[in-house]
Amino acid sequence: MSEAFLNGPEYDLQDFDGKPSIVYVICSTGRSGSTLLCDLMRQTGVMGVPHEYFNLSNHGQVIIQRLNRSGAKSMSMEAYFDAIVRSRTTPNGVFGLKAHPNQFIPFVTNGFVRHYFSDLRYIYIDRRDLLAQAVSWNMASQTGKWTSEEKETKAPEFAFDGIEQAMAVISGQNSLWEHFFRLNNIQPHRITYEGLLADPNGHLENVAGFLGVEPPAQVDIHRSGIKKQASNLNQQWIEQFNALLMKL
Repeated sequence: MSEAFLNGPEYDLQDFDGKPSIVYVICSTGRSGSTLLCDLMRQTGVMGVPHEYFNLSNHGQVIIQRLNRSGAKSMSMEAYFDAIVRSRTTPNGVFGLKAHPNQFIPFVTNGFVRHYFSDLRYIYIDRRDLLAQAVSWNMASQTGKWTSEEKETKAPEFAFDGIEQAMAVISGQNSLWEHFFRLNNIQPHRITYEGLLADPNGHLENVAGFLGVEPPAQVDIHRSGIKKQASNLNQQWIEQFNALLMKL
């Protein structure tokens, strides 16, 4: 298994002793800009190193192999998060993670989230342009290139049904997050991908205020480890998808 972005030791921090005082979740869907947000928050040096720590079948396996000091091939969930919190909490006591609903909700329903995290703050990121997100999702699912750090395994091919299915999945996951927020009386801090691209530092200042930490130093979005992947092909697929829908 390859070491995907944010999994490697270069993103670990000095060992943090004890429990973090501030813990947040970036609630996301695929191709919503959440990995970019994670990296920008990491760059501030005051917001932890947020990542998909609940993605146990992928990132979690890489992290377990690297951080499990016992040498065993598996860890309990509590030991797993103890290791992550120790290595990924900034000195001011802030720890963050991001998750899609299919990664996070199961650990809500089985009681682990309530057991391990006493007080969570929620940040919700989505995209205004659902079709652009679905095209990006369908491309990534075909190529295996989910971030700019990864390599394509095959060239993508336009598939109307695949884009339509991606739109349905994204819409369903957005609805599930909103339902989860309503049921638990959660008022998340809301960010859109488009807004983040337009004013990254303004959004980071707002997030700092939401979390109750000192405003971070300015970050340079162009120095992020994550690069925008959309190309002319994305726009061609959007136009092709719309043209097929307009054949009345």
